[in-house]
Amino acid sequence: MAMGTKTFRRIAVLLLSVWVLSALTLLPPGRAAATGSPVFNASFEEPVTGSQIPGWSEFIAPGSVKVSYGVTNEKARTGSYSLKLTDMDDGKGVAIWSQPIPIIAGETYTGSVWIYIEGSTFNNGSGSVPNRASFVMRFYDENGTQVGGDNGVVHHSAGQSQWVKLQTGALTAPANAKTVRVMASVSNLWQTNGAYYDDFHIDGVFPTEDIPAVQSLALAGPASVPINGTYEVGLSARGASGLYAVNASIYFDPQQFQFVSAEGAGPFASEGQALFRSQQTQSGKVQIVATQLGNHAVTGDVQVATLRFKPLQKTDAAVIRLDRGATTAKIDADETGKLYTLGTDVELSVGIRDRLEDVTGDGKVNLADLVAAARKVGTAVSPDTAKFDLNADGKIDIADLSLISLAIFEGGAP
Repeated sequence: MAMGTKTFRRIAVLLLSVWVLSALTLLPPGRAAATGSPVFNASFEEPVTGSQIPGWSEFIAPGSVKVSYGVTNEKARTGSYSLKLTDMDDGKGVAIWSQPIPIIAGETYTGSVWIYIEGSTFNNGSGSVPNRASFVMRFYDENGTQVGGDNGVVHHSAGQSQWVKLQTGALTAPANAKTVRVMASVSNLWQTNGAYYDDFHIDGVFPTEDIPAVQSLALAGPASVPINGTYEVGLSARGASGLYAVNASIYFDPQQFQFVSAEGAGPFASEGQALFRSQQTQSGKVQIVATQLGNHAVTGDVQVATLRFKPLQKTDAAVIRLDRGATTAKIDADETGKLYTLGTDVELSVGIRDRLEDVTGDGKVNLADLVAAARKVGTAVSPDTAKFDLNADGKIDIADLSLISLAIFEGGAP
């Protein structure tokens, strides 16, 4: 029977999903053998936003201008792209690892990847050195701590100018193991002028529990804003897994705020990659609907939208609320019919003041405000101290005191 384009797209997405479901299995309930790679973005075909590679992050960051990594179309075993590591510094290393993949303790797992290194040696500027890199698979407990040792390390100690498959032995997940990760690595003792990685894979048995499109939705914004200023609120998704679409309603007091605008953010910002629409459906309510386009879904912690409000009324605790009825969907929602509901309201509290520099709240800006902020310099930003972080950069420092000083120069209270 011929396979339709839509059916093929859905199967491809399932094969790239972190959680792999088996259509037919003789395994016990709650378990499924991997029929494709459970490593998300295993072949690096997902679009890269900025420097963030979907499904991957830094384990060892490049510590030198001679060390780098990135997705490239210079070589690819399958598709059009691969991951390239470059390390021409004899004292620095680099390693990029996958997002955690849930596993079952006591089961056996085998990791593999295809690697291409051009030539067995190269000249790093100081002389000829071996051209080499490594593949790593490790188990982790529920706290993200490595368990079970480093039996899953495979070295490619001399480039062969062709694609070579590196594979671990069959490794049993320790009793306290919850996840597994795979890694592309060049240690600080090794160097390469270009190691290309493609088609990561793990064979084994994986949980089949349904994982929601996101673990949570969150609101973020400054702890205080001035009347008639601009209050910018970010809506983000935490722990996204194959997230494709979002439908959310945000409520506010129309006596305290005027809705100004909303726009897509992160992977929902590009009209060529996503659709984003918003509407103030009633006084004090804004609804947003956003979806990815084509075969692209998102994973990890991602921005969804930026909403802007005009503060209207002075208050110590105005509230912006994300309604518990917000829903998210995965890329296969049209086939599974599954939508995931937030279930709990998310509230963001903000103080509206005449002037941000009036940290004491007495209606004027003077030396008392400067003293109050100066005493908080170096203090961690928390709900109680956030008003002293005037520039909302996540810290209380001289820059915040400078803003208060400037307001004093300008004449204090308006």
